[in-house]
Amino acid sequence: MSNAEKAQRLTEQINKRYELLKAIKAGSTSDIELPKSLNKLREWDNQKLGIERIGSPSSFTTNHKLHGNTIKRIDSLLKELLKPRKPRRKTTKTELKRVNNNLDAALQNAANKYVQYASEIERLKVETALLKSKEQGLEEEIAELKSALNVAREENLALRKKLIQYESKPRSKVTRLDFGMGDLNAD
Repeated sequence: MSNAEKAQRLTEQINKRYELLKAIKAGSTSDIELPKSLNKLREWDNQKLGIERIGSPSSFTTNHKLHGNTIKRIDSLLKELLKPRKPRRKTTKTELKRVNNNLDAALQNAANKYVQYASEIERLKVETALLKSKEQGLEEEIAELKSALNVAREENLALRKKLIQYESKPRSKVTRLDFGMGDLNAD
C-alpha cells in the first residue's frame, strides 16, 4: 500500500470515528460500547461499523499537523459521552404536595381572575348598551332640534318679508298719539 493510500485510509478512519461520536451524541445511534480513552479509540476495531485499528500512535494525536483539530473534537466528544450521567433523583411526597399546592393556588388564582374579568365584561356590556341608547336619544334630539331650527328659520324669513313690506309702506306724519285722560295736573 502506498503512502498516499495510507494517508487516505487514516483520514477516512478518523472521520468515521468523528461522525460516529457525533451520531451517538445526537441520539441517532445507540447501543455501542465506546472505548474508554483516546488511545483505546485509536486501537478500536469494529468491522460492523467499518472502524479499523489505527496502527501508528503518532497519527492519532491532538497535535498532529493534519488531523490535530479533528482529534481534539473527537477527544472532547468522547469525554462528554463517557461522562457519567447524573441519576435522576426521585421526587418525594413532600415535593409533590408542594407542587400540587402551588398548582392549586395558581388554578384558584386563574379562576378568580376569570370571574373578575367576566363580571367586568358584563358591566362593560351593560354600560355600552346604555351609552348606545343615550347616543340614539341624543341623535333623535338633534333631529328634533334641527327640525325646530328649520321651522324657526322659516318663521324668521316670513317675519323679515313682512317687515320689509311694512317698511316699504309710506309712513304717517303723526309721531305721537296721546290716549289718556287728559292732563292730570290741571286742577
